[in-house]
Amino acid sequence: QEEQERLVRVEARLRQIEMEASVSKYDVVIKKLEAQKVASVRRIIENPQGVGSMFNELFGYLGKKGIRPLGPPYGIWHDHEYKEKDLDAEVAVLVGQSFPAGEGVQPGELPGVPAAACAIHQGPYEDFSNAYTAIAEWINANGYRMVGPYREHYLRGPGPGPMDPNSYVTEIQIPVEKA
Repeated sequence: QEEQERLVRVEARLRQIEMEASVSKYDVVIKKLEAQKVASVRRIIENPQGVGSMFNELFGYLGKKGIRPLGPPYGIWHDHEYKEKDLDAEVAVLVGQSFPAGEGVQPGELPGVPAAACAIHQGPYEDFSNAYTAIAEWINANGYRMVGPYREHYLRGPGPGPMDPNSYVTEIQIPVEKA
């Protein structure tokens, strides 16, 4: 059965290559995502650019409390369909200690996910659509379906000092299950 599933994936990839006339720059893999202790801010925002102010709130509050993040931050999108405005967004960062909720920041847990279709995107956030399209095509071609909020793990991005958006690195994670 495992070999048969592998063969189906190879055939789907060959069809994708034939249709694109070139190899996609995105390699999609299935990963298990472990549950993690986080600090987060969640709200409805007008557009995706609204997450910037949410990150400012999150990091500002943690700084006041003397709490250091344990890794790169996440953007979590809770809408089940594509929307261009009024988005249910959450930003989160891993923390190693308990803290009181305040100023819109909540302690919590980023839930574990048994299987997520993941791909690495390098470049500006405005270019995410190509990565999402590649992942969605892979999901459909391999007999999966999306089952939960998707995540953007901002591995390298804006920070202190100037940074070229072409050097940003983000892992896009979409929870899936077999269809």
